[in-house]
This record gives sequence, C-alpha cells and structure tokens, in this order.
Amino acid sequence: MVCAASLASATTLWLVLGAGRLVVAESAAANFASHLEPFGDAQTLGRLLGTAQNTSAQVGATPTWPEYTVPAEPGGPYLFQPESTWTSAFLPQALYALDKRYSVLCPNDRAGSNGTDWRALARTWSASLYNPNQAVLDSWLHDVGFNSVPMMAELEIDASNATARSALLSNAEALAKLYSPTVGCTLSWDRGPDNFEVIIDNMMNLRLLLAAADLTGNATYRAMAESHANKTIENHIRADGSSFHVVDYSPTTGEVQWRGTAQGYSNSSTWSRGQAWGILGFAHMYNATGISLYLETASRMAIYFSTAYDRYQTEVPWDFDAPLPTTLDTSAAMIAGSAMLFLSSLEASRGNATGMSHWTAEAEVMLVNSASAGMRNNAGEFSIIGNATVDNRADPPINNTGAIYGDAYFIEAGNFLLELGIWNCSAGSSPFGSSAVGASPVALSSKLVTLSNATTAVGQALGANGTTTSVSAQGSPEKTHAATSSSNHLAPRDALTLALAFCGACVTLCLQ
Repeated sequence: MVCAASLASATTLWLVLGAGRLVVAESAAANFASHLEPFGDAQTLGRLLGTAQNTSAQVGATPTWPEYTVPAEPGGPYLFQPESTWTSAFLPQALYALDKRYSVLCPNDRAGSNGTDWRALARTWSASLYNPNQAVLDSWLHDVGFNSVPMMAELEIDASNATARSALLSNAEALAKLYSPTVGCTLSWDRGPDNFEVIIDNMMNLRLLLAAADLTGNATYRAMAESHANKTIENHIRADGSSFHVVDYSPTTGEVQWRGTAQGYSNSSTWSRGQAWGILGFAHMYNATGISLYLETASRMAIYFSTAYDRYQTEVPWDFDAPLPTTLDTSAAMIAGSAMLFLSSLEASRGNATGMSHWTAEAEVMLVNSASAGMRNNAGEFSIIGNATVDNRADPPINNTGAIYGDAYFIEAGNFLLELGIWNCSAGSSPFGSSAVGASPVALSSKLVTLSNATTAVGQALGANGTTTSVSAQGSPEKTHAATSSSNHLAPRDALTLALAFCGACVTLCLQ
C-alpha cells in the first residue's frame, strides 16, 4: 500500500485554486480509514490485476487486448480487440508503470502487491506487439507511438535490450515514412491524394522519433519531431490555448485546407481528450529537447484545460463546448492530470517553485474529483474508473464506460505523485530522479508543496488580476496566459468529501 505524505501535526494543507478559492486537504486518520476499504490498493489494483491475469486472451493465433468496458454494464467486463487496435499497449503500459512503482519508486512495498510480478505480466501482454506484420503496422501507423511504449519501458529497464531496440527502431522508421517535408508533419489519416490530415493526438508519436534519434544518433528523426511539433503549434493551437482536433493540409503546397474535428462536438469546439494528448505531447517534447516553446505551449494548453474545466466544476466533459448536461470523460481527466503533474516536475527542474505548485494544485483537484466520481459510478471488478467516453460520435455513442487508457493514466498519475514527493510509499519516502533534460533528481526528490509557502506561491502563480505568471529559475516573472476563470473547481456545497486512490491511499477534500 502507498500512503500519503504526512502533513505535519496539523491536518490541513491549504492550496489556492481558481480565482483565489481555497481547498482544504484533511489528513486525519479517521478520514483515511473511512475510505481505505473501497478505494485502497487491494480493490483498486485488483481490478487491473484481474484483467491482466486473464492471459487466455494472449493465447492462440489471434491475441486480443482490453479496450473499453461494455457500455450497457457500468463496471462490466472489458471488450477485447485485436492487436491492430490503437489501444493495444495501454494495459502493458499500466503494468510497466506498476512494475516501476514497486521496483524503483517503492521497492520496500512489494509485499503490498501480494507478490505480483508486474513486469512479467507486462511482458506477457506486450510480447505480441513486437514486430507486427505489415497489416497491423499499417493500422497502427498514426498511433504507433502509443503501441511503442512497451519497448520504451523495456529500454528504461535495460538500455542494452536489443529486442526492444530493434522493435522500437522499426516502428520509428515506419512513422518516419509518413513524414512530408512539404507539410512538415507526419500523416495521420490517408484520405486520398488531395488531403494530408494531421490530428492533435499524434503529438504522442513524437517520443518515438526522439527515442530513435537518441538510440541511433540520426538527427533526421529529431528534426521530423520538432517540425511536426512546430507545425502543430502554428496550425492546431488556437490563440486561447485550445486546439483543433484535425488539420488538413494540401499535400502539394503544405497550405492549410481545413480545420475541424472527427471526435469532438463541432469543428470549432475543443475535444477534451485531444487537448489532453496535446498537453502531454508538448511536455514530452520539452523534456527531450529543452526547447522553451514546447513548455510554453504545454502550459498554455493546460491553462485552457483547467480554465474550461472550471465551468463544469467537478468532472471533465468529453468536449469543452458541448451543451449541458454533457457526457463526461474521466480518461481525458486522467491524461491531463498526469500531464499537469509532469509540468510540475518540469517546472521543478527549472527551479520554478511557483509553477510547480500551481500545476500540482490544478492536477490534484481535477484528478481527485474525476477519479472519485468515476470510481463511485464503477461498481464492477474490471476497470478502475468509469465515466469515460470512447467515441461520442459513434452510432450509438460509446460513453459511460471504463477505458483502458483512463486506467493506465490513473496509474501513471500515482507514479507522478510519488516521484514528485507529494505522496510517500508505505515504507517511507520515494526519492527518485532522472537525467532527462526536464527532470532534475534534486527537484524530484524534494517535497513539492511546503505548508508554509503553498498559499503564497500558488497565489502568485495565479496573479492578482487573474493572469497566470511563471517565475523563472532566476526569479523574474513571465506572463504566460490570461486566465479568465472566476469559478471554483469544486462544486460549492457545505462539505464535499472525495477520495483519491492513485497511490493506494485516500485523501479527503472538503470545500470550506
């Protein structure tokens, strides 16, 4: 079991959110005890473990992977899809994340996972994803980055793993073949010779190109990734930090022909999961390159996400411009929350206490709200979180489900909380660091929020006039975005008790 970091003898940690609103995080033992039973490690991780132990899906000529749960049965079983599906690697991703939790972050907590060999399970579920046949690779191409995560995880464990290296480079080369020098991007959807469609989701492919550049020394891969990111900033990201889902370019001139959506509410709306992928993708780009434009873009998109989320108060909608009442998407919340915690670590690496406190505060409340409701409405034994939207434009819509990528980023969020020192392992603190450009071992092993300065620091981040500022490592403020929020993240009610089980323990949040 992983436990929350102690909050000194006092039982409250004050965090400033929104336009000066205050949220109190209470750590009293009685509050923990009241929520550990439904939201503790055994129940939470047991759902994922139950799915992972169904290895019969990996037996035979046509192995399958979980994608989403049966929509008509909240908490019901996962529907399994063939390897050609874009979501095939998310279960292995979650399992590798749990292996990291118990082998790197919290090695003394292995007993709490009942002896589960998470790495062996991850390898079982990812083995068939190595060296796919051409038909499968063709179906992956615009999502090949997602399905390359197991190879990246293996190389993180052992950089000399030749099998993982070969598979990753093969996938990267397939992606590189989709790059157009005329457009400056990799192709997402092939709609014919007159169209070159690029989707915001494909920011998540760029890690693959960057990894290939690092492994081979081939700077062309990195140049492709940076060009794609730069074009996305130019043509996908609106002035207010929101994003178009799809941009269609002319293959012959590179000019933009059309902007719109395929999965959002309308061509002018902002599809929340796409926005979340964009935040995370640009955060990864900054982490790998150190180019400040990518951090600024990730932050700008995250500010939009957080500000738009204010309108819905407790949970993230499938599209920020869909009319109320609207369908929810906890998977977008988990991805965006993880991305905001990633931004916290990146700001920590820059010595920016204001920025890291701000993104931690934003992430914590959104993650707690969304996970609490998603778990409460998901009484089954398969997915961790319900209330996900897979495709609201399908006929019939696929929503109010568990989604394997929502569960994967639920686990990833827990790891970020540990890495940042916000939460502790049950056997003690979790010092962790990385030599990556945007991840400082010193920053990541320190406590992120300090009781004495949390209110001041985050208040400065929000600014007196609602303008978000960031403080550079040298201490000079830099205005990054004009925030327009005047509402609170949490619904105004006398007491709102929410549970967080990202690390196998719970926190109670009460709005005062």
